[in-house]
Amino acid sequence: VKPEELFDWPVFLGAMYKPRADAALVFSSDIASGLLAGYTWAKHRYGFNDNGAAFLLTDHLRADAGISPARAQALVQAIGVAEGARVPVPQLPREANDAAQRTLQARGIAPSDTMVLLCPATVQKLAWPNAHWEELVRALQDEGVCLAVLEPCEVQLPANTPVLSMPKDTLELAALLNHASVVVAADSPVLHLADLLEISAVGIYGPTTPEECTLPLLSGERRPLCHEMNCRPCPETPCPEKLCLQAITPEQVIKAIKELLRL
Repeated sequence: VKPEELFDWPVFLGAMYKPRADAALVFSSDIASGLLAGYTWAKHRYGFNDNGAAFLLTDHLRADAGISPARAQALVQAIGVAEGARVPVPQLPREANDAAQRTLQARGIAPSDTMVLLCPATVQKLAWPNAHWEELVRALQDEGVCLAVLEPCEVQLPANTPVLSMPKDTLELAALLNHASVVVAADSPVLHLADLLEISAVGIYGPTTPEECTLPLLSGERRPLCHEMNCRPCPETPCPEKLCLQAITPEQVIKAIKELLRL
């Protein structure tokens, strides 16, 4: 997860370079991702031949598909996951898990609590309306559900809502997600990371579709929510009204959460 603020980049680059990674995986075709992989000097730098910085990669894959599960499968097969085999769940370092546990305990959330983690942040065109998030938070709190909200968050929250800062380290973010019983997020890197960690997740999809965005052969429970419309999947510039996202109600999300929590 690349930093949004310029002053965060030195720490981010330092974390990428040391300790030295054994492998770097480049999923997208944008030049920045290829440059970052090159910066790691990992022994193996896997990516596709359509990447703008492919010359920095050591292992080149043929790009037969655009951004899709098929492309992701080609990438994981390159590092030894057999075709049709289940993608292994990444093992997180103890230090990251301990840091996540301290963060939650500081917000009054115990390791044994059944926590629902709400993650509103995504690019604007994929964002579920703030009013829907606000209604969801109020409804869950009224039902006594233990929840926390991950920043950045532009949603108006009740004063007693636990808010968690977005970790600058991806491993710490993964550990934080790993402590959640259910993650709720729009189509975003956080949702896909939860999928990779096989955490039960409710995905809120508007202009995009779960079939295009989800890596197959993961065994985590998912509840992808979307509203079928003739214009989905959406072109590059969605309509200003984002009707497909407006149509997904907080009640639908609550129903999906309860199914995952077996309530």
